Amino acid sequence: MERCVKDPETGLCLLKLTNKGVKTQQIYNRVEIEKALRDEVITMTCGPLKGKTLSVWELLHLGYFTEEKRNELIAKYKRKEINMKTIIKIITTTIEQTQTETVSVTTSNTVTCAVPQLLTAEEVEAALRKEMVCFSVWCFLHSKLFTEEKRNELLVKYRNKEIELETIVKLIRTIIEGTQTQKKTSITFLGFRSEITAEELVESKIIDEQTFQDLQTGMKTVQDVSELESVKVYLQGSDSIAGVLVESTNEKMS
Repeated sequence: MERCVKDPETGLCLLKLTNKGVKTQQIYNRVEIEKALRDEVITMTCGPLKGKTLSVWELLHLGYFTEEKRNELIAKYKRKEINMKTIIKIITTTIEQTQTETVSVTTSNTVTCAVPQLLTAEEVEAALRKEMVCFSVWCFLHSKLFTEEKRNELLVKYRNKEIELETIVKLIRTIIEGTQTQKKTSITFLGFRSEITAEELVESKIIDEQTFQDLQTGMKTVQDVSELESVKVYLQGSDSIAGVLVESTNEKMS
């Protein structure tokens, strides 16, 4: 009775009928269709979306389709004129054609972004491995040319786009050229019988790599290193007699 209205002519109570139930069913159908399109996912194998898994609903709204075309496909699916498999085929074909024509709709608005996106560690490594200077830049950075601290500093700067790849290549070439020059003018020490090179001291573990690098860069002089006790003993021998060996009895006496 609450839904009834009084007829002004007859005074009788009339039950008012509306199409509310039909509208509710239509809304439900739209929700159901959207859910079905969201539940169906595709892993892309080409274009800027390669490797990404997106729903059919998302792909229909990415910009590869006009609003008119999108609504047409959804309407046909709703009327069961086409199935999900057909929609997926249309989507993949459209994206492949777009890639072939070098039309990039989805990335057009990101080109003018003011804040540069940082590169991932994988992207940094891939870029450095791709750029070759006889060996890859990545190999040179992980050689003895660079300390771990310097290497990490360069990687961070490149990742943050503070330096370009060309800058790293130029630095590598400069260091290699400097190393070659230093090898031509090898650093020598005056030994007890002959001259000893700095390289020989390193090989004999009389000095460490850091001391050797300090010599090459000028941080330390030959005189500085010669004053080290281990170097002094190696070059000149001990300046004291530890004892006496009696040859006939092979007896050692202090």
